[in-house]
Amino acid sequence: MKENVPVASAATTMNELPPRVEEALGELVGAAKDGLLALSVGVGLGVLTELMEEEVDEVVGPKGKHDPDRTAVRHGHDAGEVTLGGRRVAVERPRARTADGESEVALGAYAHFADRDPLTRVVCEQMLAGVSTRRFQRTREPMRVDGAPRGAVRKESKDERLSTVSAGMPAPGRCSGPAKLGAAAARDRALAVGAAPTT
Repeated sequence: MKENVPVASAATTMNELPPRVEEALGELVGAAKDGLLALSVGVGLGVLTELMEEEVDEVVGPKGKHDPDRTAVRHGHDAGEVTLGGRRVAVERPRARTADGESEVALGAYAHFADRDPLTRVVCEQMLAGVSTRRFQRTREPMRVDGAPRGAVRKESKDERLSTVSAGMPAPGRCSGPAKLGAAAARDRALAVGAAPTT
């Protein structure tokens, strides 16, 4: 015979993670409680950070080990952005410079994930599905990144918003069919008005 569980007890059990899972997740427990997407984003950004640090180690050598023949040196960290789920997400990226300090050494992992082509594809798909640029923001699933509350938006100046919209819109030659005309018209309209579309 089935045992009836009180609703309040069942709801509490569903929201709590088993102690072994909480221990294994460590700092990601908060993200896990926010859902699978938040956990996946946290793990993915952690993996990206490790990939970039490993690449710097390969180019520069292990941290703290002096090598007179090195060709590059560490140069701290800098703010950057990667494409994630149809949006640009802020990350901290490591930097390396040539040993003579003349130029920056490009990191392949960062360049790959900072590429705007996936963002362009998402915008094209949304436009083909009939989503206007004005409503694009609403079609994305809310996610928490680096502890920022869902829906938190970084304040940008009018010029930065315009360049973000222009950069995020597909070039007229990148889409096909009706989206090609829509992308060109939306870009021209945004540039003529001088402001980003509001959501």
